[in-house]
Amino acid sequence: MQWRHVLLVLVLRIVPVECRRARQPPLHDGGNDGCTLDFGVGRLTMPCRAADFGEFVSTRAEDIRVVTAAPIHACPGLTIDAAPEMAGDDRALFVVHRGACSFADKVRQVKQWGGRYIVIVNSDNSFLRMQSPDWVDASVVAVSVRHDDGTRLIEYAQNIAAAPLSPFAITHPMSGYALCLDRIASLLQINAPRTAADTFAHCAPHTTFPPTSDDLVLPNEEIAGFYSRVAALFQASGFQFTDFVRLPMLEASYFALHCAVTPTPVVHNRLASAYLETGNFFLAAEHFVQAVRGTNDGGGAASCDAALAYFLDGNYASSLEWYSTCQTTQGAAAHHFPPLYNTPASSLRQLFATPLAAADKACLAATWPAPLDSTCCIATLDDQQRVTWTFQSPFVQFLFETYTLVGVFLDELGAFNSSLVHFTLGHHLCGPASGLHIRAATAIPIVFDSDDDMHVFLAEFASRVGRLNRTGVDADVAGNIRAEHAAYLKWTITPPTMFVGYQGVDVAHLQVAVASMYQRLYPSLARPLEMPPPPPLDTRQTKIKVGFVSSWFRVHSVGKLIQRVIETIDRNQFHVVVLAATHFFPHDTVATSTTTDAITRAIQEAADAFVVLPASQDMAMHMILQEALDVLVYPEIGMDAWMYFLAHRRLAPIQCMFWGHPITTGLPSIDYFIASEFFFADFFESNDGRRMDEMHGGATYTEQLVLFSDLSTYFSKPRALPPVDDAVAASMRATLHLPASGRIYLCPQTLMKLHVAFDQAILGLLKLDTDGHVVLLYSPKQLLWKDKVHRRLGRTLGNRLVRRVLFVATLPHDKFMQLLAIADVMIDPFPFGGGVTTLDAFAAGLYVALHMVSMLTIARWLTSFCVWRRPVVTLPSRQSVLQLTAGFYRYLSLSTHLIASNLDEFVAHAVAIATNSTLKLALQQTIHDRLHDRFDIPDDGPHEWNTFLANVVMSSTNGSPRFSAMVTRKDGTDLDRASSKIHRHVG
Repeated sequence: MQWRHVLLVLVLRIVPVECRRARQPPLHDGGNDGCTLDFGVGRLTMPCRAADFGEFVSTRAEDIRVVTAAPIHACPGLTIDAAPEMAGDDRALFVVHRGACSFADKVRQVKQWGGRYIVIVNSDNSFLRMQSPDWVDASVVAVSVRHDDGTRLIEYAQNIAAAPLSPFAITHPMSGYALCLDRIASLLQINAPRTAADTFAHCAPHTTFPPTSDDLVLPNEEIAGFYSRVAALFQASGFQFTDFVRLPMLEASYFALHCAVTPTPVVHNRLASAYLETGNFFLAAEHFVQAVRGTNDGGGAASCDAALAYFLDGNYASSLEWYSTCQTTQGAAAHHFPPLYNTPASSLRQLFATPLAAADKACLAATWPAPLDSTCCIATLDDQQRVTWTFQSPFVQFLFETYTLVGVFLDELGAFNSSLVHFTLGHHLCGPASGLHIRAATAIPIVFDSDDDMHVFLAEFASRVGRLNRTGVDADVAGNIRAEHAAYLKWTITPPTMFVGYQGVDVAHLQVAVASMYQRLYPSLARPLEMPPPPPLDTRQTKIKVGFVSSWFRVHSVGKLIQRVIETIDRNQFHVVVLAATHFFPHDTVATSTTTDAITRAIQEAADAFVVLPASQDMAMHMILQEALDVLVYPEIGMDAWMYFLAHRRLAPIQCMFWGHPITTGLPSIDYFIASEFFFADFFESNDGRRMDEMHGGATYTEQLVLFSDLSTYFSKPRALPPVDDAVAASMRATLHLPASGRIYLCPQTLMKLHVAFDQAILGLLKLDTDGHVVLLYSPKQLLWKDKVHRRLGRTLGNRLVRRVLFVATLPHDKFMQLLAIADVMIDPFPFGGGVTTLDAFAAGLYVALHMVSMLTIARWLTSFCVWRRPVVTLPSRQSVLQLTAGFYRYLSLSTHLIASNLDEFVAHAVAIATNSTLKLALQQTIHDRLHDRFDIPDDGPHEWNTFLANVVMSSTNGSPRFSAMVTRKDGTDLDRASSKIHRHVG
């Protein structure tokens, strides 16, 4: 029985030890995840913890060189001794101590040394879970070890220092898919959705989405499970409706379904939700239906979402069917539709809230030409010869309004083809009198997939416009339809043709075609007005009366441009009347002296008369005529449909447009296009500088072009803002999910300016600066347009580079200025560049890279230019409209490093300034000094508006058909601007 006593002794000794171990506190920082390192085939073995960045740990064995980092923390900028000389095929493992810099910096340093592995030694004997919110190079494997194990590893490295290579093995129990899932979950938990999405892109089995015809997607339950788990992580993360994970969630959901042997209703529903979020309405509806059919409870929420998807796709009959199911099984009022679609979801709920009468259901299927006995929607004339609409029922009236509302909503969002479907449905319901066939035919995408697509679209545009007619409409009705009463203008101020000039081609012939079409289909635009009685003769009034008419006398780029012009016009010569349109914006925003809009208030105070125009265009025109103006100035034409139609009429002897929207109008009623010689390189930089051909600056103008020798707009001296310190910059980067380090090339322009030609500039920047990121802005209301730009960039840049293109939703002005402050360079897009935004950048001290091509964002240009003095790089030779940013530089006598002559130079200038702090600071100081020297004019100083207005009225009075005034050039000589005009001729 002696063996029993021995066993008892062993139990008494072993059990207390194990119990003490069990009572020890749990290890912090995540503990050991099963990772093991083996050096020298068993000579030294230790547990490790895989990092949540870098290359994924996988079981492998190879011969490596073990090196102790010198200095031991391996921080960039501190390193004296790099890695020993290694053969090109050597693999090195660097042992590094924790601390002194970030994990990401250590990995970058080891990568620079040529290392394959990095082992980070913790400061205590716990396992360190290493995380980084930023993407870290995926070619280096990073693990951590406990302090004592690290000490032994350093001793081992010293002992084998003379050996060329030694055996090494690393093992991990988790599969590559499991490691990827674990890392994605970790990144989402630490509020790093961008990096989580990048991680998924790195480890996803399929590299192309959507898959091409050559990419076979075969059933594989392991892969399907991986994708399904990724989609579930994104969906449950709280980021599912954000820009960061919407597209990755669609990709994961797609492959989860197509790799599954038998997809479940949950998988169908998840893919349908992802399709809905990304604007694929038909596919969303089909998969919601599949999800419903796979359940036994009628589908519940999926039936509601199917109704919305069919609704957005324009299939109202199917939408009604599924909404009825939704009401029965889910309770439609309680269902939460995606926030992105709150506007159409509200219309859906109201439209189908109650059962429909048979006649109303028939109107859902209306076609044109309508049957003779149709009463759905009829246009007639009232006693005053105004067009009125008679609808069969309140439902049909709301249906028509829904077609137009959802059409406008989807057009702005970026579901371009679906928006055309809704306008077509409205046309089928109410016929050509509705004008919706015109709205559909003149719609222009703000983003194209390729240059070829853009050219094909524009080539077809003119013929589409030319074919428009009102066949089938009563002649009396057709003769009295008003263009400004088009149904879609209830929901938007923007004409569909606003974006025609953003495509980098001459569009004068298209503008003429559009103007001719409107005058042909809307006779009221050409019908003579009944002249009002002349105002009482005031023998004391000897001043020239100048009117400014716009909807944008408010905090807006146009308001910023025109405010100081109005304030500084010489009141000894001119009586200034401001005519504020209120057809779209609330009347009380401009009609009271207590308005909170700073620009409105300033213009009210500056004007000799401030007239609030009514929404009725006839009444507005009579009020303008009553003013008996000598000159009428439109600060912009083309951004406001109501104002565009007003500009068809002759309301003053002389009518001019300013460059608030720098596209020719094609209107015979507009005499002059006012700009600055600084905005035209071929004029400003020519040897004789005296004559311009009909394609001056790459565009034809149907107006006579008048170029001032100053900027033609005036700004007060900038108000300097306090510098943004490192803490604020770090906080701003974190808030916007931008990388904590690396250079930022900011292009804060609207999506319509991100032309396909500009993709090559982004490609060049990211190739040349491997630590740079391009940041682009977008409005959440244009989310699907942004997705289209993102996909196009993915095709151009590839998966690796497109990861460094970051989209940020538009920000409040104070946050926008902070974003400018943390950027290294602002890049000016082409062919339509920045204007007010560039001024904003200069205010922020931001260098703006120019390619000799751009124009439109001058109001923001001013703010950034004035506050932070950021350099802006531009390439004016590739810009097809006014070269605003280049013009501002010319005005300030700045060009070196700022104005590029070709694409390679554009990229080189931007990277040189971003990477050379001495050069950047010198440019910022120069911008600051020049701004304060030239940015304002004294109230009694030289003013080319005064010269132009006086002489153009004199020419008109003397019977001269065009202006031939003498305007002083910057060099003191005189220039007859009649010899420097673009003729009113379209070649």
